[in-house]
Formats: sequence, C-alpha cells, structure tokens
Amino acid sequence: MTTNVQIIAMSTTGYAYAVGLVVVKKAGEILINKLKQTTLAVA
Repeated sequence: MTTNVQIIAMSTTGYAYAVGLVVVKKAGEILINKLKQTTLAVA
C-alpha cells in the first residue's frame, strides 16, 4: 500500500514539475517577445 502511495506521489510531482517547466518556458517566451516589442518601439 505504501509503495503505491509513493509511486503516485512521485508521478504527481514529476507531472507538476513538467507542467511547471512548460509554463515557465511559455512565460519566458512571452516576456522576451514583450521586451523585443518595447525595444523596437523605443528604438
């Protein structure tokens, strides 16, 4: 029983970590695009 709980906890953590990475990557791309637009507008 304990092993099943541990496996579920591990897979959930891994899934959350993967989703987090994707979100951070997307947010980074959006930020970079905004910065590029701002830089172009100022220049």
